[in-house]
Parts: sequence; C-alpha cells; structure tokens
Amino acid sequence: MNTTRKMLTATAHTWVLSCLLLASTMAFSQTIQNVWKKTYLTNQNGFPGLSERDANSEWVIESISGSTDVRIRHVRSSLYLHSETDATTPALGPIQPGWWSAMWVLEPVAGKPDQFRIKNKYRGTYLHVETGTIQTGAIQPGWLSALWNVSRERMANDYIRNSIASTITVANRSGYSAAVTISYILPANQPDAQGNKYHEARSFVMTKQIALTEDAYVSLPNTAIDINVTADGIACTDPLDLSANFANTAAIGGNKCYKLWGTLFGTEWADVDCSEVTQGNTGDAAFDNFFIGEAKKAGLTGGYVSVFNQSGYVAKISAVYTLPAGAADESGQLSTQPRSVTKNENIALGSTWKMSVPSAAIGIVVTVEGVACIDPLNMTLAFGTAKEANNCYKLWGTIFSTEWGTISCN
Repeated sequence: MNTTRKMLTATAHTWVLSCLLLASTMAFSQTIQNVWKKTYLTNQNGFPGLSERDANSEWVIESISGSTDVRIRHVRSSLYLHSETDATTPALGPIQPGWWSAMWVLEPVAGKPDQFRIKNKYRGTYLHVETGTIQTGAIQPGWLSALWNVSRERMANDYIRNSIASTITVANRSGYSAAVTISYILPANQPDAQGNKYHEARSFVMTKQIALTEDAYVSLPNTAIDINVTADGIACTDPLDLSANFANTAAIGGNKCYKLWGTLFGTEWADVDCSEVTQGNTGDAAFDNFFIGEAKKAGLTGGYVSVFNQSGYVAKISAVYTLPAGAADESGQLSTQPRSVTKNENIALGSTWKMSVPSAAIGIVVTVEGVACIDPLNMTLAFGTAKEANNCYKLWGTIFSTEWGTISCN
C-alpha cells in the first residue's frame, strides 16, 4: 500500500468513526446488518444472533475516551457485545471498564460509507457469520459474511432523554481504587431507561470499581425515590465512608458530583461542583457505566475476585461460598435455607477467570491448582465476607516451578 492510499484510508477511517461516535453521544440507536445474510444483529436470549429487523435489533455504538475503539451496547438489555469468555463465540453481558474483549474497531469498506468490518481489540479477530452463526475469527478479504451495514438513525422512542432528570457522579482522583454503589427505587408503573413499565416497584443497584482518573456515574429517572450513594476505598487503612441519601430525584437539585482524593492511609471525599470533575459525561444518559438489574437481582455484587494465567500450564479453579437464608443468588432466586454455591473452571495461558461475589455471601474459598504440574501450586484464598473479596491475582512459572501472587485490579 503506498503512502497516499494509507493517508486516504486513515482519513476515511477517522471521518467515519467520528460520525459514529457523534451518533452515540447523541443517544442514537443503530442497526447492524450482515451484508451476506441480509439479517440483523440481535439479542437472542442473552446471545448474539441474527434475525429480521425489530425492536430487539437496536444497538448503540459507544465511544471510549481517548480512543477510536468503540463498545457495542444492546439497547433493550443494556448488555455489551464481548469476546471475554470464548475466542470464537462472542457473548452479551455486563463488562468491566478495562476489558479489551468488549472493545471493537470499526474498519470501513472503501466506497461503502455504511459498511464495516468489526474487529475485536482483544482477540484481533473479526465478527462474521461464515458458518451460519455469529463468530469471531480470521476472515478472507472477499467474505461478505464479515461485512456489516451500520445504520445511524435516532431512536423513535427516546426513553432515556425523556425520563432522565439528573445524574450522580463519583470521580476518583485518589491514590486508591474505590467500590461505588448507587441505588434507587422506581415506583410502580413508572418507565425505566428502556421504557419498560411494571405493576410493582423495582429496586435498581449500580456498582462499579473505579481507579485513579475513572468516574462512576448514573442517570436518574424523574420518578426515582430513596436514592443512596456509597463509596468505599479498597484496601485502605483509613475508611473512606462516603454515604449520601436523597428522598427523591427532586431533592438532589440537579446533577450531583463527588470527588475522592488522598491515599490508602488518608482518604478524603467532598461534594463538589460538577465542572470540577466531569469531562462531558454528566448529563449524558448514553454513557451510564453501571449495569442495571431488576429488584430480584439488586445488590448481588458485593465483591470481586480474578485470576490471570500468565504461566506455562493450565490452571484448575474451584470456588465455593455460602449464601445465608433469604439471600438472592446470581439468578435472583431467593431461598429460605442457606445454600452452598460452587464454581469450577480451567483457564489456559493468557486467560482470566473472574467471579462477582453476591453481597450476602460468606465463607468464600477459592482454590487454584496447576494441571499436571510437578511443583504443586497450592493456592488457596479465603474471605469471610464478600466485602473482603476485592482482590486480583496472577499465575506464572512452569510445570516445574509454579508461582502466584497478588496484582493490582486496575
């Protein structure tokens, strides 16, 4: 490729992405149509699939600050397209802010202003339907199955803009990570951000772990009541203890912003003017970075454990914890009896195992073994409560000399 062509390609790429990113910030919905199949990317019971165009085939292309990469969010479910769990089969679900597996590069097709190849940043492979199902993998230049028409059109029923009154932002400018929770209750027969109404009141809980320079923010419906904001410093010797409560959205009096600063040994926070900490996200409903759950799923995430395998062996991970009577599990099911929850998974080199721990969980034990290792790994983690389980770990070494240790979750 000569220099002139490279420059033209880069210019076209920047121009097209600018249009798409502008669309996302203006809360546009989009359809993503496969050129070969003539059908649309959709959410089929929690998995990406293809179907005729309907309300379930609406997506939002979200920009990422400081990058030309994008995230692809399903409008109705607020779930994101990612390839975190499988190299060939993409998934839909909640994501962590730093996941490259949930970041995509839209590569424009020359002479086709609405056509793109969609490349996963983490896997370096492309979204296609060559085998008839949605997959990520290597492609051939002429494959129509790897080409996608990405439309740009305003949502016919823009529920988000019509229902949002104000936002709450917690901005981390400290030397530690913080766990932020913002919750509220939506009364019966009031629409949520997707326009859904229910005959019963619903609780919404938004949680996020934020590192230095990161923000956690949420847009509140006009009718939200019993709004609570908390932030805890992770592994801090000086408790942060940010806590605020508002009877309803009107009581907030507009956008509300909090700033965190200080160190592990001296945490600080304050209620500040939003212009001091925000960079365009407050008030922008399209960029809420929390995952909303209905009442039965509220409050599930109380802790987080991850294990990154950088070793020369496969690792077998087993986790178990106890849910007391009356506590909800990950599917939102309640039980009058205590329950034991067990998880098992093998991870290879370059893979990360992640587990969100329900807030009510106790007696959390995670065991990691090196498969076929001459030197036993002997990694056992124990946490009394979910709040203690906010830790990340790494494996390295070989089958003859296994090693593990803690790493920063940032």
